[in-house]
Amino acid sequence: MEAAHILGYISTLQEYSKVTIKHTLGVVRLFLRYLYRNEYIPHDLSAKIERVNQTEHRKLPSFWTKEEVFALLNAIDRNNPNEKRDYAMVLMVARLGIRSIDLKKLKFENLKWSSNTIELVQSKTGVPISLPLLRDVGWAIIDYVENSRPQVDSPYLFLTHLAPYGPLSERNHLYKTIEKYMARARLPIVQKRRNGCIPCGIRWLPHSCKIMLPCI
Repeated sequence: MEAAHILGYISTLQEYSKVTIKHTLGVVRLFLRYLYRNEYIPHDLSAKIERVNQTEHRKLPSFWTKEEVFALLNAIDRNNPNEKRDYAMVLMVARLGIRSIDLKKLKFENLKWSSNTIELVQSKTGVPISLPLLRDVGWAIIDYVENSRPQVDSPYLFLTHLAPYGPLSERNHLYKTIEKYMARARLPIVQKRRNGCIPCGIRWLPHSCKIMLPCI
């Protein structure tokens, strides 16, 4: 059992009421905890299911299929210097589930090449996390830095491509960037699905699973 299987089941609950969704996910969470504690599954997936707050969250988080994620990534022109940055950022969201705010604040010092990890403190929770610096993510970052990133002295990894060069604005949630590539990939842009680079649902996926969970 992998995170993608849980996501597939959660997607079937879209039309149910908030109360039903909340109680159903609670049961699933307990069941997954039981499976892990009795060594039926190698990872504790119970803690990865987002809790549904009846007051604040009116709808079940939306999701992307693996095929849609691949289509989105393939729509980005990696030969275009301006899109090398976008590819690296979208790939990091897809593979690692990094929130957009943390992605924009990412610095070179957060990249630990010797241990192949990305070390950072989450802006939303203040909790330090360590993510695997996967091979495809690493090469995408190298390609961007060597061939696209403005040659300015800045500690931030991702910069604007228009002068004055600097870190991306916190007000830029990357919605327009995602929608541009969705249109190019001919993916439907609907109101029920949020299109920003903000992970949701199962917070972290095993890096063998390449599915993107884009929003909360």
